[in-house]
Amino acid sequence: ILAMAESRWGDFWFGSAGAGVSQYSGQQFIQYTEKDGLPDNYTYALAADTAGQLIVSCGQEGIARYNDTTFQLLPGFSGKAARALIVDDSNRIWAGTEGQGLYIFSDSMAYQIDQPAGLSGNWIRAFAREPSGAIWLGAADGGLSRVRIDSLPNGLDIQTVQRKEGLPDIRIFAMLRDSLGQLWYGTPTGLGIWAAGDNRAFLTARDGLPQGNIRCLAQDSTGYVWVGAAGGGIARIQCRGDSCRAIPAEGLTSNNIYLLACGPDGQLWAGSQLGLDRLTLDAEGNVKAIKHFGRAEGFTGIETVQNAVLLDKNDNLWFGTVNGLMKYNSRYSFTNDTPPVLHFTDIRLFYEPLERTAYAGRLGPWHQLKDSLVLPYNQNHLEFEFLGINHPNPEKVTYQWRLLGQETEWSPPSQRSNVTYSNLLPGTYTFQARAFNEDGVPSPTPLEASFTIEPPFWATWWFRATAIGVVALMIALFIWWRIRRVRLQARLERERLEMEKHLLELEQKALQLQMNPHFIFNALNSIQSLIVQQNQASARRLLTQFARLMRA
Repeated sequence: ILAMAESRWGDFWFGSAGAGVSQYSGQQFIQYTEKDGLPDNYTYALAADTAGQLIVSCGQEGIARYNDTTFQLLPGFSGKAARALIVDDSNRIWAGTEGQGLYIFSDSMAYQIDQPAGLSGNWIRAFAREPSGAIWLGAADGGLSRVRIDSLPNGLDIQTVQRKEGLPDIRIFAMLRDSLGQLWYGTPTGLGIWAAGDNRAFLTARDGLPQGNIRCLAQDSTGYVWVGAAGGGIARIQCRGDSCRAIPAEGLTSNNIYLLACGPDGQLWAGSQLGLDRLTLDAEGNVKAIKHFGRAEGFTGIETVQNAVLLDKNDNLWFGTVNGLMKYNSRYSFTNDTPPVLHFTDIRLFYEPLERTAYAGRLGPWHQLKDSLVLPYNQNHLEFEFLGINHPNPEKVTYQWRLLGQETEWSPPSQRSNVTYSNLLPGTYTFQARAFNEDGVPSPTPLEASFTIEPPFWATWWFRATAIGVVALMIALFIWWRIRRVRLQARLERERLEMEKHLLELEQKALQLQMNPHFIFNALNSIQSLIVQQNQASARRLLTQFARLMRA
């Protein structure tokens, strides 16, 4: 080792002569495999004896006891697989098998108890302990069995609970005895509660229970029971009186749940094919935060095994996986309180890096804009690329972003480190991004880039004001022209009427001047004749008409 340095995240880097650089971030998880003496990497089940030594079901190799240094196989179980383990108060090891019933190890002897001997089934998948010392067995092919040992091999008291005793489903895959003494059992069709010799409740999907086979059960520090289902995720069971309902939890890495366990600090652990999720709960049992542990976090076993989990006397959690045995030491639990360092890696304008455009001079270090960027209206397609530096777990950095001027809410958390905005309208914008580390700690201040897209000349205020003025002037001119035209037409109409009147008067005068004297003479003779004839009425009438004609 030629050099050593501590990073801002608290991990250590070592430089060696010819062997490169190494990083040490502490050891939360320790893996035990066949290289460490584990008989088989496929770890089916876990238990601890009264001395605190670990009991491990190792695939088809049998059952081993771990004394902190070596793994020693128990005699009489070679070539068999135990899918469930428990140790009773007399330090006897109980092993549930697939198809071969129950094995009990006592004083270096192995005793087999199967269905013909009184068990409800031979496919034992779960155990639960009574305070009296009796052990409950859950069989995937026959329901429940309660076994009490007075002596081996013949002093057994076995009671079975099946359909005739009230079980809705006899395919048992998980069991839990809660703090009230009730026995919970999980089946492919639902979750049941057996208490005081009766089936108190049976929850199904109609009660909010996750869809899928109920594989695992756990009770948290607040007293709530949690269930894990195959493909359905997990849910918290809330009971009020005789009524129970399931409240699902969201945000898990995978909904294909294999195991559940409550850690020494009250946190709930959920195992899946993708590793572990640690759920931090509040006083009401609600999920406050979820942290995932996979290969990058040191959980190299990755895929967990159904119900292969144990909390030992030293508050260490042990997990069985398909790739060995994993130990979690809570004393080395690491919470990353250091926020990621966030910076731009590129800003692109119409797919071209800004540094290759006419605006390259506006860029500072780390692609940060020196001041607000002003772009014409047709340069409205921008892409922002950014990166959050987080040495302890770079793969778990998540981002949020928004474009002020177009958006007010932050985007949902994402591992995407680039975002594109196209066809932006003219206006002033500020792009903001922030990064979160694996523990949800955000970067202290958002990363920002401000820019303005100018409107085209026909959308500017002065162009619009000029256009409005021109239109108003044209309207005014049109109104003036129209009024002037109407007035002119009215004046012409008056002149025409006056002219017609004058012409009519001239015509009448002409008629008067051109009237035939012979007509006048005849009219007067007719009037005279009527007078001679003493036809006074006709003469007066004719004389009146003649006078009117002459006056006209």
